[in-house]
Amino acid sequence: MSQTKFRSLQRTLCILRHLQRDPADKTTLASFVEIECEPDAYNGFATNADNKRFENDMKRLREWGADYEYVAEDKAYHLITLGDFNPLCLSEQELDTVAFLSETFAPGAPKSEQVQELLHHVLAALIERQRSAVQGRRRRLQVDLRRRDSGEIPAKVQNAIDRAITPRRLLRFDYLSPSHY
Repeated sequence: MSQTKFRSLQRTLCILRHLQRDPADKTTLASFVEIECEPDAYNGFATNADNKRFENDMKRLREWGADYEYVAEDKAYHLITLGDFNPLCLSEQELDTVAFLSETFAPGAPKSEQVQELLHHVLAALIERQRSAVQGRRRRLQVDLRRRDSGEIPAKVQNAIDRAITPRRLLRFDYLSPSHY
């Protein structure tokens, strides 16, 4: 592969990575590409060639099967779907893990919305055969993380837990089952 083709592939992948996270305008996408993979990729859109290079990179996304739209109100590109562009293929063990996470972090489990959003991104990038296989996988181990009582965790306790988790500190607490109150 020529250096020119490789660089254009890198630029397009950088744009895709950014659009997977958030919608963005042309300048933001250009800045991201210039920081991540190619300084002066679009040179501040100083010339027609710079603009054409950006347009070609965006066109390449469509050629791969990804779909996006430009929303005039916020002057930003929005990724709609990866379409037929499925760059991810997982091992059998990884597919089992995705299925396990999907079931374990069902609605009602802590952080379920965030985990389900992450899984949505992973599944969208999977090849179709693997995406449909995740749904039918049997789980050998089940963990039910849904809340068992209506009691709220006091903010002071939750903050202490959050502060301990980030630096991976040991956390000790005394637990009493609701049946022992």
